[in-house]
Amino acid sequence: PGGKATHLAELMKSRGSLIALDVDPVRLERVRENSERLGITIISPVQGDAARYDEEKFDKILIDAPCSGLGVLRRHPDGRWHKSERTIEERRKLQLQILENCTRLLKPEGALVYATCTTEPEENEDVIIRFLAGKGQGFMVDDPRPFLPQAAVQLVDKAGFFRTFPHELDMDGFFGARLVRKN
Repeated sequence: PGGKATHLAELMKSRGSLIALDVDPVRLERVRENSERLGITIISPVQGDAARYDEEKFDKILIDAPCSGLGVLRRHPDGRWHKSERTIEERRKLQLQILENCTRLLKPEGALVYATCTTEPEENEDVIIRFLAGKGQGFMVDDPRPFLPQAAVQLVDKAGFFRTFPHELDMDGFFGARLVRKN
């Protein structure tokens, strides 16, 4: 916990502020510990539910969506015995709620990245497509390539979705989409 938050803080050169939101106080304590160990002072761990949080507005939001984790099975093989189609459906519903809520927290010129560690379309592009067809009609998928390292540009498809697969490039399975408001 906190790996993405501490990485973002380092990219920000410890300028500004960053809220690490999680429902689990144990995970938040690990965020605090990792931040302290790395000498990062701009992260504020906050306990809260991303599907309901409404305390402030943000310039940028990273949704590290709770997912089935099927993209990281090689590192967590026990997941094979604890995941089901029901898991995917439950996560999909929660992911959509989080996405709908978090876009309300985005400042007008802001950008949001929706990311998962799964390869399942139901938790990835299907969530984005449902959002854009419903409450997210004022948003669009933005091309993430200008924000990625050159080596990662090839991982973005024609729709603007970033994805990796476990059988390619010896990587875990991840998905990402960058959303911005339409002009």
